[in-house]
Amino acid sequence: MHAKHALGALVVSLGFVVACGSAPPPAPAVPTTAAAKPGAPGAAQEAAKPAMMAKDAAAPPSPAAGAARAPDDEEQVPLPLGETGSYDLKPVALGSHLVVVVTGRWKSPAETLSKLAGFAKLPQNLVDEGVRSAVKEVVGSELHKLVDPAAFADVVSLDAPIDFVVAADTRKNAPEVLAVFSVGLTSLARARAAARVRKLPEIGPGIWRLQAEDGYGPQCALAAAAGRAPARLVCGDRERDLTELAAYAARTRPGEPDPNTDLRVEVTAKGLAKTYGRRLKSWLRGMPSLADELNQEVGLPAGDKTLVEAAQAVADEASVLIDEADGAELGLDVDANRGITLSGQVRFSGRSSWLVQSMLDSAPLAGPAPEIFWRLPGASEVASYGYGGDPARVEPILKTVRRVLEAVLAKQNVVSSLDARVLAGLLRDPLRKHAPFVWASGHFPAGTSAAPRKGGDPMLDAVGGSVGWTLLGIDDAPGPVRAYLEELVRVYNRGTLQAKLKGELGSDAKHLPVVKTGRAPASLGAGALAIEVVVPNLEPMQPPEPPSPAGGPPKTPAPVSLTFNVLLMADGGRTWVGLASDRDALAKLMVTTKAERSGADSLRGRPGLRELESGRHVSGGFSTLLSLTESVKPALLAASTTFGSAGPGAEVEKFLGVLAKMPNKGTTPIIMYGDVDASARPSSSLWMNVPKPTLDDFGHLVGAVVKMVTK
Repeated sequence: MHAKHALGALVVSLGFVVACGSAPPPAPAVPTTAAAKPGAPGAAQEAAKPAMMAKDAAAPPSPAAGAARAPDDEEQVPLPLGETGSYDLKPVALGSHLVVVVTGRWKSPAETLSKLAGFAKLPQNLVDEGVRSAVKEVVGSELHKLVDPAAFADVVSLDAPIDFVVAADTRKNAPEVLAVFSVGLTSLARARAAARVRKLPEIGPGIWRLQAEDGYGPQCALAAAAGRAPARLVCGDRERDLTELAAYAARTRPGEPDPNTDLRVEVTAKGLAKTYGRRLKSWLRGMPSLADELNQEVGLPAGDKTLVEAAQAVADEASVLIDEADGAELGLDVDANRGITLSGQVRFSGRSSWLVQSMLDSAPLAGPAPEIFWRLPGASEVASYGYGGDPARVEPILKTVRRVLEAVLAKQNVVSSLDARVLAGLLRDPLRKHAPFVWASGHFPAGTSAAPRKGGDPMLDAVGGSVGWTLLGIDDAPGPVRAYLEELVRVYNRGTLQAKLKGELGSDAKHLPVVKTGRAPASLGAGALAIEVVVPNLEPMQPPEPPSPAGGPPKTPAPVSLTFNVLLMADGGRTWVGLASDRDALAKLMVTTKAERSGADSLRGRPGLRELESGRHVSGGFSTLLSLTESVKPALLAASTTFGSAGPGAEVEKFLGVLAKMPNKGTTPIIMYGDVDASARPSSSLWMNVPKPTLDDFGHLVGAVVKMVTK
């Protein structure tokens, strides 16, 4: 069994059961903890559990770590849960040839799933039955050749952590990856009794390889374990993964402190860099010579140093990163009050590389969201802010890309040499250094032509309504942006390029978008720009034609066109660019962002954005569940119009009613932001929180869908 496939199957199955809340047939109880009475063997492990599972605190290793447990007798007669004896459970070190590169821990699947189910307001007994059913399903599908599924599922512990370890064998020229994951078991004796083969080969002290009766099957082992579970199932892709990592996964990892989040993954780069760094740098030094040989294939003239210089720059950057890359981590936490919090970080041990210096370039900009962010429409379903980079730092890269792109397009005869030069010239940054920019999207309210509506062609309603509106705001003068947009239109409409596109498309050329500039709405003021993009000759999706009274053939609907509008508006020293299918509604929305009107309907009064107003971040923003539901609603309305009130149309109408009854209407902000630590050991981090009201809304949708499906 592939380790990643089995672990993924377990996670997905458990998550699906919790999300759907379906009530499976009654299943045998799956113990989630090892039963241990005071004073009985295993009691020390049970007593340690509250400390190990304490919220927001890394707990000490279990008192059981390093204790001894007795091997089962030859007949493998099941012993009481929590059996202990003479197994040596002291932590073991990996061989010097192995370097751990990734570790991960799901602290307590049972606790996490219970909290998730609470957001959907599912009864605990329903969740327990669903989890038991999911465990049996995974064991039955992945391990049926090795164990009796029902008996083995009965000893799987979801109170104990699920761990995984990825290590690299450094004895070869290239590292060989080894990986295992381990799941807690409540009884080693009962787990061995559930094995298909009576006599299991011992591949290490206290570790037995599970075997199928026909000799084939997944690569898994049973091991006496330290920590909260007396035993562990350890699986990998190959038998060697087990022999190298099983003891470490069963005795060392379980005794390590729990993370302060429900799930934590950590990547460590230093070990591999120490072993292979010098070798990699030696190989990188040869890149310029290889690049020089590519000139003819790319289309550059002999002696052109563009690729050589680019290769040298890449080699230099990679060499520095080999020394400075430290590691990364990702954490996920579920809290009944705070919701789901996701955090991630990339760490470096130095600050010499181009990548790190570019990252640190934004550190002084950290602060509350810029003023232009608060001018975004109050009805925004998604909004974010950030700061442009330093064009001078990016220009050498763009110059190389332009030169190579121009050569490739011309050599492959994709376009003429002149057209290739014009296209490559579009690759530039038109903004000033560190210009604040914002981005937002949403959907128009009922009553506008781009909003979900009945009548007309359902496809146009679905696409136009789903796209909604998008706004880009730049705290920079409109001149460069306007000039860039006008250039895009001119380049697209070049006669030679159009002829090439139509020739390549053949019969589909009738759908080639028509792009042109036009007069902007007067409300946008001086300096405005309007661009219209029309996709013509689309097949309509109209409701079925009623039978003709005269008995003739039904009327064939005419082709339809899909139109998008791009509008640019100058706002003093700021620039706004909008996209929507409804031009008038878009213009009206954009006017609300102008300085003199921004307080009327802006983000300034939107609740739930305090962190973006008072925190100090280099980027940030929010999303909402409403952005998802409003995107699918037009398609649902189109389906309802197409099918009518019978069959699928009726179900669609029911679901639309469910969307309207979300307890918090899907508007609660899902906050996210990015930070940069500019210390001697710099890092870049990301944080996101899905709050409880959003999860309550999602739980409402899940519960309603389950009722509709199981009715």
